[in-house]
Amino acid sequence: MKNLKLILCLIIGALAVSSCQSVYTTDPGGLATINVNKFRLPSSIGVLEREYITGFDGAGHNVGAGYNYYSPQEKTALTVFIVSDPSGSSPSNVQLEQYFQASRKEVMSAHEQSETIRTTRADGHRSFGTISEFRYNEVFARTQQRVVSFLAVFRDGNRLIKYRITAPEAERDQVHSRLMEAIRTLTKIN
Repeated sequence: MKNLKLILCLIIGALAVSSCQSVYTTDPGGLATINVNKFRLPSSIGVLEREYITGFDGAGHNVGAGYNYYSPQEKTALTVFIVSDPSGSSPSNVQLEQYFQASRKEVMSAHEQSETIRTTRADGHRSFGTISEFRYNEVFARTQQRVVSFLAVFRDGNRLIKYRITAPEAERDQVHSRLMEAIRTLTKIN
């Protein structure tokens, strides 16, 4: 009976540990790789430093990574979401557009006073997508202020990649440059 209890405890412990496994691994240089789709996330993109990686589905098919930059003069927050189909199939143009529209609605409903400044299509070396620019008021970096926020959704192979980057409105040009740098960097290393 004592051995049975010990065996049951070991099995339960092993199940608990396996259910808490990380959806990514990190090499000694800080490069994180999502286990299921091998998407790589560097520890920094330009001045933006990676602060977290979160798996939303437990399996690693829906992952987000947060990057931030804070200085006395500038503040920028970037979140990159990587969504992959468990079957490994590539998303269609229709799925890409649906994901973009759903993401756009999320922004609009979370920030009711937001205004869409422009929406453009982008066709990169290995990716195709849509970028929208928004403006709205919110508490950002502990200060109530007008912000600029970009939403970019791209298809990259069998993954949908969503970028959300936000900063004070006065930093619009810098934040747009940081978005483009993030897209180029992540496209290049993946």
